[in-house]
Amino acid sequence: MAKVLGINTSHDTAICSMTDGKIDYYHEEGRMTRDKHWCMRSGVDEVCKDGELVELKYESDEMERWKTLDFAFGKDDELVETFDTIGIASFDRRIYQMKFRTLEVDEDGNPREIKEGESIYPSDEEKTRPISYLEDRAMFNDLRQHIIEEPITRERIAKGQEYFNCQGFPVLHPFEFGDIDTRFNDTLLGLYGVSEYDFLQNEHHLLHAFSVLYQSPFKDALILVCDGGGSKFFHDQFPMYQEMESMFYLSEQDITPLYKHLSNSRAISEFDIKCYDNNYFAHRNRFNLDDAEFDVELSSDLSEGQKFSALSARLGYDYHGRAAGKVMGMASYGLEKRHDCYTPGDLAGRLQSETVDVTAKLIERLIEYKPECKNICLSGGYALNCVANYQYLDRFPNHKFFIDPCAHDGGTAIGSCVKNTFYKDTGYTI
Repeated sequence: MAKVLGINTSHDTAICSMTDGKIDYYHEEGRMTRDKHWCMRSGVDEVCKDGELVELKYESDEMERWKTLDFAFGKDDELVETFDTIGIASFDRRIYQMKFRTLEVDEDGNPREIKEGESIYPSDEEKTRPISYLEDRAMFNDLRQHIIEEPITRERIAKGQEYFNCQGFPVLHPFEFGDIDTRFNDTLLGLYGVSEYDFLQNEHHLLHAFSVLYQSPFKDALILVCDGGGSKFFHDQFPMYQEMESMFYLSEQDITPLYKHLSNSRAISEFDIKCYDNNYFAHRNRFNLDDAEFDVELSSDLSEGQKFSALSARLGYDYHGRAAGKVMGMASYGLEKRHDCYTPGDLAGRLQSETVDVTAKLIERLIEYKPECKNICLSGGYALNCVANYQYLDRFPNHKFFIDPCAHDGGTAIGSCVKNTFYKDTGYTI
């Protein structure tokens, strides 16, 4: 085997070193900086031309070296060459710019034709302006419904542009920057003189699965990964959808994806959460993709992890929703003595009861794929719900469970090491 390094560049930033299949060390950046919510300075610079955002870039002189990477590579980078493979683990940072602009229209309400080479954002001289969705709630409600009623594809975006433009309304212009992760990786590792590395942009949940199987006592297992949003599978077809839940069957030789649930709830919430209530999230319209090698469902549903994050923000524990663990802990008080009220404990208890039922159904579906396998692993940040995990033991007494000790994104650094050690010559790319 070999010596490999795994680096997780998403939240819960961490590194892992593995030699001949055994972990040398695992370090989280937040532990070394003494900052629980430490986040790397990305040094993002927007490059605009004629009022149009044309590029996002990372400035190397604004990006900081990491204490964990200084430890791994050495203060003078003298240890870089000791690693045979360096792997990057991350969620998919693919950026989509969704902009509203008012276009000049003729007396019939039809848009003025944009000439070749002209920016799709008309200039100030053409009396254009950005608008707030608060200015026309009727229009925005129609647009919102257009977004959630079917999976968003480039064709549907074009259809929406045509429809709302013909009504004389602002037009939705999407911009995609799919290489943000690569630019970030190049800039970060460039600080240490590293130019070559392994990176699977769309395999965030698979790295979670690698990590939990490696740490478990099992040689094979059914694996459920749940979190607030992993990679963007099928981003060409459904650019606004993120991977929320995934199911795999893994053995020491076999990698079998079974199921993926993708949701556009994050994209919708950015438009809607500050203006409307969230009742429309009850809208459940799932789609099966027959051409995929595994079951795929698309929806506008929040993931179970997102629900706890959202409640932590609404209760004022953390504005960014990073206090999901506090809600999970408070749920015990709401479960112990339920009141017909809306105290934080009661709300957390209600959410806990509901989410256990939802996850139990996911586990039932997981078992149906391969009923002969009695080993089940749970990973992803949502697997840190200890109260729920004990309930699954009672609900599925004929199965053995193992919960990922590093279920959060930091664990994908371990997953990267596992991939580049045990699955290097396996057809792991989905």
